[in-house]
Amino acid sequence: MSPLLKEYLNKKVVLVTTSGECFIATLEGFDKSTNLVVSNLTNRFIDDDNTESNILSHVQLMRGSEIVACGLYEPTDQETAGESRYIVKAPTIHDTKNRVKDEHLVWMKVAEEKVHSTTKRRKLTK
Repeated sequence: MSPLLKEYLNKKVVLVTTSGECFIATLEGFDKSTNLVVSNLTNRFIDDDNTESNILSHVQLMRGSEIVACGLYEPTDQETAGESRYIVKAPTIHDTKNRVKDEHLVWMKVAEEKVHSTTKRRKLTK
């Protein structure tokens, strides 16, 4: 992915993170692990028109392992017509982390079955 990011340097990009957040920022740099250095980081969907106060960070390093997608930012018709960002009721994006409820119980069951099958094999070979 890193060679493709070269085209996005010093341009506005949209970033989607594993936690489901969506940001707009200017791509300043990147490395082979797709860690990104961005500037003027703002939320993609905001609640008021004052973009200066909505800047979350002037410069930030974002880990590549926490980025799901990075693409060139293309403003909507309302934004190009002079209206800065507007209120959008966007659906909540769920995170992309694989969480299993009571995962430790699942692994305990797997371990028990493994011990049981090993014991059963030993009895059959004797």
